[in-house]
Amino acid sequence: MKPLIRRVIAGTVAIAAIAGAFLAGTVYGIESDPYGDFPAGTLIAAKTQVRTALGMSKGWSKSNADLTDQIRRACPANALVVVTGGQSNASNAISTPFDADPAAPVFMFFDGHCFALRDPLLGTTGTRGSVWSRLGPALAARTGRPVVFVNGAIGGSQFSDWTDKRSPYMANLRRRVADAAKQLGPADIVLWHQGETDAWFTTSQAEIQPEIKQVTDTVLTSFALKPAAKLVLYRASLCTGARRRTSNQPLLAAQTAVAAANPRIVLGPDTDRFGRRFRHDDCHFNDAGARSMADATLALIAPMLGAR
Repeated sequence: MKPLIRRVIAGTVAIAAIAGAFLAGTVYGIESDPYGDFPAGTLIAAKTQVRTALGMSKGWSKSNADLTDQIRRACPANALVVVTGGQSNASNAISTPFDADPAAPVFMFFDGHCFALRDPLLGTTGTRGSVWSRLGPALAARTGRPVVFVNGAIGGSQFSDWTDKRSPYMANLRRRVADAAKQLGPADIVLWHQGETDAWFTTSQAEIQPEIKQVTDTVLTSFALKPAAKLVLYRASLCTGARRRTSNQPLLAAQTAVAAANPRIVLGPDTDRFGRRFRHDDCHFNDAGARSMADATLALIAPMLGAR
């Protein structure tokens, strides 16, 4: 058989296999979706089934590293260093980008340097706005200290993605925090907002709680943090589709239990209470939602960080 014909046949077989896997995945997604959560939930299940059937590795997302239009600044002395992680509502998925007041002493650390805090933030995914650009100026004003964010949230990620040995997420953020510590000192606090993707899959507290614990334990024991630094673990599960239209109680219970079991973890605000009118697409916060989350966070952490 001629090489060209062999290549054509091999290509046809590969295309047929991918198409068959996608069809099977779609059927699986529909069948495993008793809530009729189409298309959001069905596509989540379909993609997972296709990837598993074909033995494909998960596609790991890349964070924003575009330094175009970013304003480099000298890193401040005596700064509060705030680490942020999780998924899209902790990344650049807010409807409206927001640039902090240029006069406010608020920064972000990336690639060995400090930059003015502005959306979209460096080190995380997405191209829109963030909660942290709204939180930063208020936190600096309340504490009387400069604030530097070290960001790393990955949109769409599950807790297990942060502990998967093939995933770069945890290692990238750990390295970024270590680099920041060389110039700014160990971090003062970690803000971790995650749960919306896991809410589609989670049906019991027992299945998700060990994954949340593994993520938080890894952050607290391997990141360059001050000995007294706390991790704020938000409660979050609302997102698009019928299955996530109301809070996932097993997931919220797991988040609550993980926080209760570790004195270095503080149970964060329940952001599920910021319902549909606080979201621009039923999942990601609009400006009102971002400000509400920032306000709730400020009320919780400002006293912990020496508010005046």
